[in-house]
Amino acid sequence: MKISKLLVSMLLVLAIAFGGILIACEKDDDTDKTNEEIKITDGRWITAHHEYNEIDGKPDTVGAVLKLKEDNTYYYYSAWTYSIGTWKIEEGTFDYYKINQGEVADSEDEDQTKYTGTQQLVLTAYDGKTFEGVYAEGKIWNMARDTRQGISHDTLTQEPDYEWTGDEETDIVVLDLKLPKDGSHSLQLYASMTDNGNLYDGIVSPAVANATYEKSTADGKTTYVLKNNGTKYAELTEQNGVYTYTPEGEEGFIVVSEAWTPTYSLSADAKATFVGESSQADVFVELKLWEDGSADFAVTNYDTAEEFSVMENGTWKKNGDQSIDVTFGTTLFSVSAPDGEGNISAALNVPAGELFAEAWAVTVTGKASQVVYTFEGNADVYGITGMGESAVPAAFVLELSSDMTAVFTVSISMGGMSAEGVVDTGTYTADLSGAIPVIEVAFEKGGKLTASPDYSTATATGIALDLTYVGENVSVSLDVSGNVMPMTLTFEAKVRYNYSTLAEVLSFTAEGISTEGTPLPSSPITADYTLVLTNDGKAELKAVLHVMDGFNVECVIDSGTWTSDDGQIPTYTVVLEQGGTLTSSPDYAGATSTSVPLTISYTAEGSEVYVASLGASVTLTFTATLTAVYSIA
Repeated sequence: MKISKLLVSMLLVLAIAFGGILIACEKDDDTDKTNEEIKITDGRWITAHHEYNEIDGKPDTVGAVLKLKEDNTYYYYSAWTYSIGTWKIEEGTFDYYKINQGEVADSEDEDQTKYTGTQQLVLTAYDGKTFEGVYAEGKIWNMARDTRQGISHDTLTQEPDYEWTGDEETDIVVLDLKLPKDGSHSLQLYASMTDNGNLYDGIVSPAVANATYEKSTADGKTTYVLKNNGTKYAELTEQNGVYTYTPEGEEGFIVVSEAWTPTYSLSADAKATFVGESSQADVFVELKLWEDGSADFAVTNYDTAEEFSVMENGTWKKNGDQSIDVTFGTTLFSVSAPDGEGNISAALNVPAGELFAEAWAVTVTGKASQVVYTFEGNADVYGITGMGESAVPAAFVLELSSDMTAVFTVSISMGGMSAEGVVDTGTYTADLSGAIPVIEVAFEKGGKLTASPDYSTATATGIALDLTYVGENVSVSLDVSGNVMPMTLTFEAKVRYNYSTLAEVLSFTAEGISTEGTPLPSSPITADYTLVLTNDGKAELKAVLHVMDGFNVECVIDSGTWTSDDGQIPTYTVVLEQGGTLTSSPDYAGATSTSVPLTISYTAEGSEVYVASLGASVTLTFTATLTAVYSIA
């Protein structure tokens, strides 16, 4: 089977690093396969209405052919069709008819019974078109396909013993690149059966039709000349793994294999009057705040699907209270600090001008996300390209964020090289009404999984929660030293979260603070203060009062809750019952290469505190600057 030259180069890089292990791990190709289960990826699928000869039971002619590959890509061709892309199996309830052609039975000589299956094969072509067929009883029924005559439906049967040599195909996907800040704008270069050098270009607007490319390499630099109806309109170059897209007569810009995700995204529906129009149009408004500190404000016209950039070259920064300042030129907008559920919002005023006939206002809303639960574990993975059946150790991390999203990642390290990738994503729920949280994660690939308590780890203050993800040929794109490699991994990974009502996240301390207390044997006195943040979101300010030599008194000064942002050096915001809202500040003067001190100031003016060991309340007055060391290693 042929694969793209880009993938070949990446596989060679990995193979060199793993080379000392590969020889010892090769599997005997003569293994008896007679008892193995037939998989949907075995052999090829062909249309069911071909005539078979009586000698060897093989079809004399072959029309439509579908090859489903282990890496979840597919290759489909016939006299009138050429389609490539990705495939998946969906679970559910799907109706089908046992007929060779068509979507429904519409003649007397066809089986009129409507059957029901539980699996549907979905093909998603490189250009975004999607086609389905019901996978049941060893066949793919009523499979939709795009032809020059329109959508056709065929039932496909499998030839599992067919030796797929690769002669039937050429390189499927050579490149799939995106603008860093927009995954919807992609550039895909591929080769078809009849015309080498086709491409789909969603970076330019409007989209390019009848696009082709020509490839050349010289002096370590690869150049792709992009053409529209034979005329050059842009150029793509690659050197040292960096891809640059340059439209004719314009400056070039970097394109990447994976698009960024906005750090914050706020949106709303609104109405606006465009220049030259007499009535308002329904529009979609989106404010995106990116990881590099830039901001985009875009408006999409629902009627025409056109997207317009408004107030370009924006920037944003986060304030100590977790609110955000967004600036476009001299215009300043403020995004609110997250509320108790992580909701954020901003009121935007859009001026009249070249785009809009009159000014208008809109309030956009979104979610502030931060990791709430982190599950970690280690397991062996199988299926790494070039490793045969060998087990390779890997680390798995499941992060559940405050916006109720879940991301499951894997990290593999071998031969001095590391490979990371996202295994699965989804959403989760957390029921905190009981003594032990009930956490359920609904994965896109892995289905719904529940974290189970390990009672053997239970203590008076906590317990370990375990979640096991079983992956069978899971499609994962691994980043290997900057090169993206598609893999299908098999593993059984148990990841653990140590739930504790008392586990400290961060502890701020101050020692020897002069404190006035009434009534106490002497005044003023000194005291040590500790502000403890625990992983259940609670905060507690404790003190040790040095009343006299050899006599110390412990007490709780204040309590409340805390949150933090998701910055490289996070800002901790603590809301206390008596002390109000306190915000941590980094002390860069005391920073090292691996840590930075964070400070919080607490002022008490006549705060009443009950001291259990004295059996009485004490009124305290003090100002304490508490310090914690945050590790950035």
